[in-house]
Amino acid sequence: MHSKYSETPRAQSIAHKIHRVAAHVIDNELGDTRIGVTTVTDVKMSGDLQIAYIFWTTFAESESIVEDTAAALESGKGVVRREIGKVVNTRLTPELRFIHDEMPRESAELANEFQKARLADEELDKLRKTAQFAGDANPYKEPKAKSIADDNEL
Repeated sequence: MHSKYSETPRAQSIAHKIHRVAAHVIDNELGDTRIGVTTVTDVKMSGDLQIAYIFWTTFAESESIVEDTAAALESGKGVVRREIGKVVNTRLTPELRFIHDEMPRESAELANEFQKARLADEELDKLRKTAQFAGDANPYKEPKAKSIADDNEL
């Protein structure tokens, strides 16, 4: 399967350096008030090492905060790239593409759904322990035992 991300040791080494530098610059040097608590979650390199995909997330996941942070990262891209160029030993400094990482939000939603399912299972287990048959304990019809009175009717 072809992936747009490179998994070579060199690409991973470069991605690790970019991760460190980008996180530091975003936290300490951009100074854009639109960037709140932002975390660089991952960095992936293109196969030719010309593009660095920087995945990020914010503490508050409201749509407006995500949009503001994305705009601030886009406007600070040059500063981040300049600092990366000082650290990364490549012929050209990679182009940066910031991508909002949906994984933390999706993971939280999935964990919430698992919690709901676990609570529903516990409730069902409680009901099973006290459950009783709606009708007779043995729902199958069995022939009645003949009595002496039944024999006299013939």
